[in-house]
Amino acid sequence: IAMGYNITEYVNTMKALTRREKQIKSFFEFSYDGYFFTMLLSSAKFSEIDMRTAEIIADCEVLTSFNKRLSTMLDNHAFKTTGELYKVLGFNTDEIYEIYYKLLLGEMLRIEKRFESPIYGTKIFEITLAAIYSDDNEYEGNFGVVRDVTKEKQYVKELTYLANHDQLTGLYNRRHFYNKTNFLNNLSNVGKTY
Repeated sequence: IAMGYNITEYVNTMKALTRREKQIKSFFEFSYDGYFFTMLLSSAKFSEIDMRTAEIIADCEVLTSFNKRLSTMLDNHAFKTTGELYKVLGFNTDEIYEIYYKLLLGEMLRIEKRFESPIYGTKIFEITLAAIYSDDNEYEGNFGVVRDVTKEKQYVKELTYLANHDQLTGLYNRRHFYNKTNFLNNLSNVGKTY
């Protein structure tokens, strides 16, 4: 009791928030994927969204945090700005503005990028981006998840090869020819009416 007020509920709320913050921080720091947040210094509401608005927002956003895994995935790079992060991920300026335009329109983006690393070789990253809006529908920033899908892509390629080639000779198998002839038949039937 402080100055005649019971602060037990306040103290319990603060403990719960601290515990939740530790859980989120652990998830953020020790995840297998790379995470980052970019935020405006203050939220913004737009009467109209166009490419110029997207350019202004892209140039104003600040990289507020990223986890260690993202830095490791991108050759232990320590990012200082949002633009630097996007450039390292392989986006040019026009692509960055297009990303922000779509984010401001409320789209969730999933983009695949090749990353040439002198340390790890060629990597394929799947980048998921989503806007963060306040309860008042004001744009606050965005977050991104970067997943290394190199092995998944390699497995799909290997499985496709195994499904379409004879194991002993390495030549195309019957399944491959069946799929090709069906594809060609479908092409020849395009535009025909029965």
